[in-house]
Amino acid sequence: MAGGGAVVATLERILLASGFSLHLSLRADRSGEERRHAEVLESVLELVDAFPRNPSGPLEYPILATVFAR
Repeated sequence: MAGGGAVVATLERILLASGFSLHLSLRADRSGEERRHAEVLESVLELVDAFPRNPSGPLEYPILATVFAR
């Protein structure tokens, strides 16, 4: 994660100012499950990236309240 060190440093300063401390440790991923989840998330984000970002205008569907009121 780019810039993650700055985020951790900021979080640490906030915690220190409120009377807490921050201790981080790294651990090895033994199961490989986190890596698989990360790959799935990456695939989902790539799919989302393929969709248009700008709405094409208002939807041309009736308001449900008026449909059910009939």
